[in-house]
Amino acid sequence: IIDDPDNPQQTEVLKESAEALQKALPDLQIELSALGELKLQKAVLDRRIDMYMLSAGFHAYVADLGGADLIAALKPAYAAQPNAAAGAVFLVRADDREHSSLFSLRSARVAAASPESFNGWAAALLEVANVTTYPEVFFGKTIFTGESALAAIELLRSERVETAILETCRYEMLLASGQIRPDEFRVVSEKPQTSGFRCLRSTQLYPGIVAGTRTTVDGRIKERAAEVLYGLKFPSAPGFEAAYGSASGWKWTLSTDLRSVRRVLKRFS
Repeated sequence: IIDDPDNPQQTEVLKESAEALQKALPDLQIELSALGELKLQKAVLDRRIDMYMLSAGFHAYVADLGGADLIAALKPAYAAQPNAAAGAVFLVRADDREHSSLFSLRSARVAAASPESFNGWAAALLEVANVTTYPEVFFGKTIFTGESALAAIELLRSERVETAILETCRYEMLLASGQIRPDEFRVVSEKPQTSGFRCLRSTQLYPGIVAGTRTTVDGRIKERAAEVLYGLKFPSAPGFEAAYGSASGWKWTLSTDLRSVRRVLKRFS
């Protein structure tokens, strides 16, 4: 499973999901590993993992190589639909009057999680493609921090960059945890509020986390895994409700529509 330090509730939901699969498939020796996004992606590509819970963007990439099948999609508590559960948000300092639009960020220094992050980078580049023919060279210096939204925020806070690109809802989670103040930053190129999605955003919304397997996994195992995931219910998780709802709002659903993801991959994979 993906271990997201900025989204502990999601990590806990994925952990409970994987543990449920272990109990439901006792004849299999299922080993649970919680890895950062980049390490998990590499493990999947190296064929060291047979089943995973990871971003829809990376799953689509592997599936298009002929190496993966989709089992289920995760609807988070802050989204009404699994097809519109993730994207990116552009942040600048609240006192920055120079950068007020997406185009004004041209040549700006930017901090983001990783060039391999679908929601934290590829989705942002597709939005940038609306204002330039060459989105890959739109920004000035780009600093990739690893896998922490807070690290990007710290670079923005210290004025080492002009903008930070975060995956959607990470801003609200940092606010809820008290790691940033409401008056510190503002959103650039903010999209209109979307019915059923509770977070600020600067890009289109895409599917979020999915469960997938390698194509070589037995079909009966895939069917049983899907059955188990669809039937899971998650208890409330105190401390996060104010930001994005209780864990009871998380739910595994039927396979999601990956066409929007594939449009991004076609341009930036």
